[in-house]
Amino acid sequence: MLRRLYQPLGLRFSSMTGWNVSRHPEWDMMYRAGLTIREIAEHCHANVATVSLHLKVRDKYEPNLKDESQAALSKRHPDRPTTRWRQTCKQVIEFYAANQRLPERSSTAYENSMHEWLLRQRRSFERNQMSPGKIHLLEDLPGWRINQEKDNNERLWHSNLLSVVKFVNENNRFPKYHNYTSVKEKHLGIWLHNQHQKRSSNKLTNARLAALEECLPGWRSFW
Repeated sequence: MLRRLYQPLGLRFSSMTGWNVSRHPEWDMMYRAGLTIREIAEHCHANVATVSLHLKVRDKYEPNLKDESQAALSKRHPDRPTTRWRQTCKQVIEFYAANQRLPERSSTAYENSMHEWLLRQRRSFERNQMSPGKIHLLEDLPGWRINQEKDNNERLWHSNLLSVVKFVNENNRFPKYHNYTSVKEKHLGIWLHNQHQKRSSNKLTNARLAALEECLPGWRSFW
């Protein structure tokens, strides 16, 4: 029976070796460690059906094999990299190598899908929900952790802060968003007013609040 099952898959059958001896002990070891059949096949460049059949046969000779595998699998990080995830990660890395940049928002569906995928990885990482396995694989992608949009917003915020500091030093007063003397003062006055509103509604980050307190003493009492 076992001869008929294995031979169509190209596996050699030897009457000299008992079936209680595993033909692929490395597959058994990985299975016990909690790797899925698809992961084992991918790692060993083997056919999924071949690995599956092998492990079914081994389960007959080692009754605890499947239970050990399930127990190990349950202990793995729930966010472990799947085969599909690995494939997408590889595509993004290849895109970077070819273009020397990360994928961006684009009218091209292929690049846009990679950009959206990368955004999801960043959010997962920032929320401490990403598995060590995924983090390790993404380290081959330069700058993947940097949220460019967030970074640009932070640079703009600090640029506005420096402009307000310069205005105060030159005019010895805070910029106004009413009764302003120039369009530039209006812009800075509105920006500063928005910081007051965010502080009042607890939407101003501690880092930004500290920067305002350090660079603009008395800015709270202006309104």
